[in-house]
Amino acid sequence: MIAIDELFRSGAVKPVPVYLDGMIQEATAIHSSHPNYLTQSLRKSLLTDDGNNPFTSEWFRPVQGREMRESIVMDSSPCIVLATSGMMNGGPVMNYFQNRANENLNSQCFGGYQDEGTLGRRLQKGFSEVPMVINGQTEIVKIGCEMATIDGFSGHSDRSQLLELIENMSPRPKNVICHHGDYFKCNELGRTLREKFKVRTYAPQNLETIRLS
Repeated sequence: MIAIDELFRSGAVKPVPVYLDGMIQEATAIHSSHPNYLTQSLRKSLLTDDGNNPFTSEWFRPVQGREMRESIVMDSSPCIVLATSGMMNGGPVMNYFQNRANENLNSQCFGGYQDEGTLGRRLQKGFSEVPMVINGQTEIVKIGCEMATIDGFSGHSDRSQLLELIENMSPRPKNVICHHGDYFKCNELGRTLREKFKVRTYAPQNLETIRLS
């Protein structure tokens, strides 16, 4: 939202409606309620009444209910939709995608990591069609829109930040469980932790059980 707000304010592109659907509104409310954890410039824009609050700009429009969502889908005028979930394994994004995926004037942009096995990962790989459940029936949706991945918006720590976290912990943990990520990358991170910090590491697979004692 901040990047889009800065882009529109710069005059580089003509502003269009930006619809916010899903948990985005709740997340934005949390950020607004805790300005002390934000950057100095963003904190200032939230606390001063100068019209520069990026979360309340005129182009941002919260989606209220199914009827509004359906009207957005039927409207062919230019717009941006920010919708959850980010990996396209559920949520309101599915409704927008199944109705607009086959149109070559549209773009599907991923702003974060797409886990293996999710619809988002399959689309990133370039699948030309994907199965989707629509009105209780599985249908094949053909992909005609552009696919784009925008790096840099992930809220997760990267490899170097995770290593720094363990390095700065006192006392340092004896055991580290690496999960919530690509299985092979979790294994590689665990290997590095073992070699660098002499700790025991585990990278469990789905449904694998680890006993904590």
